[in-house]
Amino acid sequence: MKRLLLVILLCLPLVGCSDEAEPGEDILSSAAEFNLQQAFDLKEEHSVTMFVEVYENGQFMDDRDIYFGNNFEGNGKVQLSMFRADNSAELFLVGAIQDKNHAVSKKMFVETSEWGVIFKAAENDVITKKGQYRIGMYGSLSEEDSTTYTEPLNLSVEEKKEFIEAYERYPVVNVVVVEVN
Repeated sequence: MKRLLLVILLCLPLVGCSDEAEPGEDILSSAAEFNLQQAFDLKEEHSVTMFVEVYENGQFMDDRDIYFGNNFEGNGKVQLSMFRADNSAELFLVGAIQDKNHAVSKKMFVETSEWGVIFKAAENDVITKKGQYRIGMYGSLSEEDSTTYTEPLNLSVEEKKEFIEAYERYPVVNVVVVEVN
C-alpha cells in the first residue's frame, strides 16, 4: 500500500502534461513598454519581411532600419516590442517573425526625443495575401505636442493614407511595415 501511495504521489505532478508543446506566456509583450503584434495565415510559403519607414513632419526620409525576414507558411505572428528605461532618449527594439517551424528576430537601438514617445497600433486583421501592411507606428513628440496628443487613432493595417494623415503633424514618426511577397 505504501508503494502504491508513493507511486501516486510521484505521478501527481505529471497529471495534465502532454507530449505536445503548449504555447507559454509571451514574455516580450508582458515586459515591453509597447508591443505590436500581427497574425498571419499564409496558405503557401511566402517571403515575410518587416522593416521601419522613417518620416519627418510627414515626409518620407528612409526605410529598412530594422529590415529582416524569411520564408514562412501557415499560421504565424509578426511582433515588434519596444523597451525604454525611465524617460531615456533611447529605445531598444526587438522584432520577431515566426510560424510553426521557423523563427527569425532582430534587435536594435533607436534614439528618440527627450519629450516623449507616441505609440499606436493598427486594428488587427490577419494577413492572408501578398502586399504591404502597416501594423503600427512610434515616434517622438515635441514639447508642444506632449500636451496636445490625446486623440486615439483607428488605423487599418492596409491603408497607408490613414497613417500619413495621422502622423504628418509629428516631428519624427517610424511606421512598422510587414511585407509579404
